[in-house]
Amino acid sequence: MSQPSTLEVEPTSPLPPGAFVGVAIAAVVLGAAVLAWTGVTVVVVATLFGFHLVMLAGTQLAVASRGRLPTGVRVLVGAMGSYLLVIGLICLFSPFTSIRLLAALTAIGWIADAVGSLAAGRRQHGRARTGLIASACLSLLGALALLAWPGLSLGVLVRLGGWLLIIFGIAELVRMALLRNPALRRTA
Repeated sequence: MSQPSTLEVEPTSPLPPGAFVGVAIAAVVLGAAVLAWTGVTVVVVATLFGFHLVMLAGTQLAVASRGRLPTGVRVLVGAMGSYLLVIGLICLFSPFTSIRLLAALTAIGWIADAVGSLAAGRRQHGRARTGLIASACLSLLGALALLAWPGLSLGVLVRLGGWLLIIFGIAELVRMALLRNPALRRTA
């Protein structure tokens, strides 16, 4: 009969956990603001999403440039960060861009985030792996919802986007807790 082993996982990010926690909390706050202002114009919604995407891009680019990840993963994370930065800037500086285009571009970013979480999950074990896979699934479900119903009325799309921001923020907080807490990384 063997004793349970404890897996010590070295965090792969050079950034302090607060950087990711800040992005996650901002997503929840922005999602709540979007839900509170359902009747707002596309300009406000695009601006809120733009701020979120620029913040997320910044963390992704920092991880890609200073991370201790394999080269292929760093390239993927860097490409995703660059993509999210461009989309975020489009949202901020050209808010009259079609809501369908914004939905499709955001969905592509969330799919890339899901791929990145799955790649990171392959390197983890136990609850950390489960959390990363769950985070990837949530990102993928949000992306598929945006792709499946881009023509919904603006009010419904705004509410959906607000809920997706909240879900993304919560999933990121769970992911960070799983990756940073040694007690949660124990495996049998």
